[in-house]
Amino acid sequence: MIIYKATNSVNGKVYIGLSTLTLEERIKGHYYHATNNHKNYYFYNAIRKYGWDAFTWEVIDQTDDYDELLQLEIHYIAKHNSYNNGYNSTKGGEGTKGVDHAGEKNSRAILTEEDVLLILDLLIVNKKTTREIGEMFGVDKSVINNINRGKTWTHLYEQSPLEQGRKRLHADVSGERNTKAQLTDEQVYDIKHKITHGATKEEIEKEYGVSKQLLQRIIRGVHWSHVVYEGFFIKVEMEEEQARDKEIRIIKEMMADGMTNHEIKQHFDDKYTNIFLSEIRTNKIYKQVTIDRPIGKGYLKLTEADVREIKKFLLQGVKQKAISEHFGVSRALITRINTGQAWSHINIDESQIIPNELKTPRQSVGKKLTEDDVREIKRLLKQGVSHGELAKQFGIARSGISKISTGKRWSHITI
Repeated sequence: MIIYKATNSVNGKVYIGLSTLTLEERIKGHYYHATNNHKNYYFYNAIRKYGWDAFTWEVIDQTDDYDELLQLEIHYIAKHNSYNNGYNSTKGGEGTKGVDHAGEKNSRAILTEEDVLLILDLLIVNKKTTREIGEMFGVDKSVINNINRGKTWTHLYEQSPLEQGRKRLHADVSGERNTKAQLTDEQVYDIKHKITHGATKEEIEKEYGVSKQLLQRIIRGVHWSHVVYEGFFIKVEMEEEQARDKEIRIIKEMMADGMTNHEIKQHFDDKYTNIFLSEIRTNKIYKQVTIDRPIGKGYLKLTEADVREIKKFLLQGVKQKAISEHFGVSRALITRINTGQAWSHINIDESQIIPNELKTPRQSVGKKLTEDDVREIKRLLKQGVSHGELAKQFGIARSGISKISTGKRWSHITI
């Protein structure tokens, strides 16, 4: 296993990488992604800008131990300052994603919507096996099979590629030369210009009458890759990074609300693995994405006084949902407290519970929001106001803000 360095002979900036393959095999992977516009990472954008021949490649270290390999990557990225003044987008040590782990399932690999749309294209064209596609994106072939069979990411398409009979829906659609092309090269140039300068995808779809899928394929370089607008891919890369960080922040808010990895995994339709979520929870990855409260294991943020109050509410017949919202924790945690799986050492004197309170359950222990409140909350969320600040302002639990943010509640209210 190797640590390698790619140096830009024009400006001296470097990229540090690790691989379980040979340098020659790894270079082929970089060449594929850079020349096919499938990835818009900073390093690949630089290769497209300066040209393939502007970069020199060399092995700078090697080891037989994978954990040591990760530490070496961190060391050399810091040594060459390639995170702050180079082409590395992280400080290293996260593990590899892509062709390096050809037969392994990489728990850290994340598929974005853009990745899945490209995977769908590859499945429809039927030129690569599911294993080969999995290797391209650093995931197990079972992930690709689930996409192919319509078990995951179904919101991105009406039918799975398998159900469509693997029709060549985008065969020869490289630009306006295709007789079925919806757009001209000039229009695509304008689209890339507008996106680079701040236009949203929704605005482009409406103005040009194109589908979300077609626009994503233009953005990913599947179609009209020959139409180039300077700065377009850098803009796309920045937006992808912001979108990814936003979703990681939502995950951390859910963890702070007391949601388990399994609950979060279900919420995101099995997009993330339990191992990946555990590494977020323990702050091993995405350390740069922060929220204004600790995440821990969920129940650790409750005090013993809180738990006594919760157990009192449970004896009074208050609904677990209302209790969870009041204390800003998950319903699963309230259930564990109720069944003695958590905080079993905390006891209360049941004789202090008023008998008629047991017969008349309280309907709610939290404030009810109006539709106007929710509109204001959504507006403030867009402005970047934290969940904690909004919870204090509107007198509700943070979990309530989190559920509004993720669309689990009040999804019919738009701004």
